[in-house]
Amino acid sequence: ERQWQVMCSLVHNNPSPYGCWMLVKDQDFLLMSSSPEQLLTQNGERLSTRPIKGTMSRGLTEEEDVDLIRQMVASQKETAEHLMLVDLERNDLGQICRPGTVQWSMWRVESYPNVHHLVSEVVGGM
Repeated sequence: ERQWQVMCSLVHNNPSPYGCWMLVKDQDFLLMSSSPEQLLTQNGERLSTRPIKGTMSRGLTEEEDVDLIRQMVASQKETAEHLMLVDLERNDLGQICRPGTVQWSMWRVESYPNVHHLVSEVVGGM
């Protein structure tokens, strides 16, 4: 089917760790996605989310990549938007987690085939 070819193209051109294909023919419903962002994970009593905000294209060389990453990390706009999203995620987890357990950690740059992203982890206990 054409839809599956589109999904294969998406996975090929935008590889990411979190993807989805769901086809419900009798409901005429199709969902496909390809995302580097993990919205919510539960592992026992631990909830975590990995907000991504801050994106920079990949360079053609390793030196260009390093320069582009430095530009992204130094950008007040990119870091402010990232920290705003982290704060929203902390607030969201704070609504359902035990008081005092929500923490922000692991601010880093993750590189994918086409882009670099600023990524954090926010965790809390149930």
